[in-house]
Amino acid sequence: PRGMRLELLPGAVLPRDASDDIDLERCLRDASIALASRDVPNAARAVEALARGRLSPALSHSKRAFELALDACALAMDTIRGRDITVVADAHGLAASAGAIVAAVVRATELRADTYALNVAGRCVIDLLRVIAYEGDAEMSRRVPTALTAQVLALGAIGTLDAFAFVASSSAAFGHRGAFESPQSALEYAYACAYALVGAQEGGMSAFGALLEAWETFDEGAEYAAVRRSVFAGGALKLVLEHAVISGAISRLVALDVVRGSVRHCRVAHAYVVGAMYKASVVLRDAELREACVEAFGEQSRDVVSWTTSSGRRDVAAEARAFAFVVAMTTCLDVDEVDGTLRLVTGIVAQAACRVFSLIHGVLLHSRARGASPHDASRILRDLITSPLFINAPFIANVVSKDDGLGLSGALVTLASYMYDTARDIESSEWANALDEMTLINARSSAYEFVLLALKNATQGRVRARVIEAVHVLTRMEFARTTTVEYAQMLGTVASALSSPESQLDSPTSVAFLSMLPDDISNEFWRSDGVLSARIHLTLRFLPFITSKLSSERIVHAVVPIVHACCTHELKHVVKAAHVAYVGIFHARPDLHVSLFPRYLRAALDAYPAMTPIEPFIAAVGIVTKLGDAGNDLGVVIAQEIAAKVQRMDVSPDTSSSGAATDRLDPPVEPLRRLLFQLITLVDFPLITSVRDIIQRAVLEAPDRSTRAARHRALAFTVMRCPDYARKPSIVDWVVALSSKL
Repeated sequence: PRGMRLELLPGAVLPRDASDDIDLERCLRDASIALASRDVPNAARAVEALARGRLSPALSHSKRAFELALDACALAMDTIRGRDITVVADAHGLAASAGAIVAAVVRATELRADTYALNVAGRCVIDLLRVIAYEGDAEMSRRVPTALTAQVLALGAIGTLDAFAFVASSSAAFGHRGAFESPQSALEYAYACAYALVGAQEGGMSAFGALLEAWETFDEGAEYAAVRRSVFAGGALKLVLEHAVISGAISRLVALDVVRGSVRHCRVAHAYVVGAMYKASVVLRDAELREACVEAFGEQSRDVVSWTTSSGRRDVAAEARAFAFVVAMTTCLDVDEVDGTLRLVTGIVAQAACRVFSLIHGVLLHSRARGASPHDASRILRDLITSPLFINAPFIANVVSKDDGLGLSGALVTLASYMYDTARDIESSEWANALDEMTLINARSSAYEFVLLALKNATQGRVRARVIEAVHVLTRMEFARTTTVEYAQMLGTVASALSSPESQLDSPTSVAFLSMLPDDISNEFWRSDGVLSARIHLTLRFLPFITSKLSSERIVHAVVPIVHACCTHELKHVVKAAHVAYVGIFHARPDLHVSLFPRYLRAALDAYPAMTPIEPFIAAVGIVTKLGDAGNDLGVVIAQEIAAKVQRMDVSPDTSSSGAATDRLDPPVEPLRRLLFQLITLVDFPLITSVRDIIQRAVLEAPDRSTRAARHRALAFTVMRCPDYARKPSIVDWVVALSSKL
């Protein structure tokens, strides 16, 4: 392994692209000329092209490239130290390419035996790295982060005592100098860590531990930008270490020492390291290494539990450790059996993931509390949701809920309640109006996608037992929902569970559902609360499935007041859901028609056509007239009220178009008129005469014959479609006789 290039192992990911199409001879010539003339810009371009070539120990080009790379290191060091702003960026690029060439060539077997060459290369790279880390411009190091990480990788590849000793003593500066600023720099840094473990006997273990300290460096001013880069870099570290252990480049004993050593520390990077070792143990079927990893994860989980349950001042480092733990553990849980060794920490991972997703609103509240502008708050939120943890929300949701959802249901309820309460708080302030709308939508969509998939998996096969939890989560997260296939499936599953038969009225499930109804609709602003409106809307959509299980008394006192109030809501989809809920009530409880329907009828007609949706209103009228108890005159009352409304709309045409789009061929008054005509085919036989007289007046009161004829044709068409042949002959005779009065 000492002569092995980890980047060239089968299946490994290269820190930078290499190409066989590069003309190495020409690149060597151009680089030699530019370095000899100390032309930094041209030297940077020529050495960069040379670094992209595929250098092999079998080629004579490799040694020439190695010598030129050392010259390039010296030129870059002098230029960075001189701080000439016109060429300092080119100097950093030159340093990055030179370091990459040294790392690529130095692992050649013949160079491993050349102690002099290794010592020269080590001193040259150490001098350059010292200048970049301590004398160069920090901002430039962030702009060209590979200038630093390429040197760190080169020292790891050189693998001498001096090289590892310098890395161990200087790594504190690496995090500040942009070690994770780009995917390439993060990958180079990860390979440097792997080479340190390969050279554990030469002092690499201490260098490895020191390199991990860079993950502990967080700029609180950058908020979640640093955490996001840390998570991306952690993914690179896990990938590289996992591959190096599986391939045998890192010995099993070293891997065990690393895992056991991590138990004594609580660092961000250790989550990725142990995650890599665990996945390697699964592939290698190494029970001892796996047990050591499980023990290490147990220690890390204690720190995560402490963060999950804390509610005090924000701890940036604890957040970073939690992010790392969730990302690393979910990849391990994905390869673990359902009843595997990691099952006991699944609940902790689920709770930590829920806490992480709650930060979507947490960062906004934190930003507002410290006086940050909406623009800065949006930037911080954008940094948060572009972290791999949020990008991989569906994967994480599926992993933490793939068993029986241990610890997940309660965490989802807590998350949904927090998101709902904080959303109302955020939306109630003028500050929120200036937030970037798309960033906020995308952030909430990530949280909703996680919640929906986790809830779907956690309740699969046992939704009846957890239906109230599901309703609680779905209704409170409705403000953030995105319409997907999973959303439709979940609604259907919950609706089926709510409508399943119960042995008694007012069952525990039914009463518990009533507690889901909002109780904060007494103030004058509730109709304009978008978050509350979303919750009300979905609750009303679920209500018809539970109505038949409620007693009439409970419906009157607990359900009707809220439903009736929602009929006057500002949002039309909420109003429509309220009318549909009324239809469910009238269908389930015919004994309530006389007491409830007249009030509903007057309110619905008063709001028509501006707000009252015609389809559920027609359904409600049809149910009451057809399914109501015999002996009451409710059908006549309905006919009178509708006829009066139609007359008012005919007299005042403007009313028919107020607040609604007017169809010239079928203005809003016409569906109402057809409903009036339809009553003659629905009411009880004793009421037919009274309803017939009302309809007749409605037809004949038109001032001109053409209008009366049009209304008569509509009436005739309605009567001819009547399927009740017991009443049809008499009403047909009446319609024919009516034609003579037009």
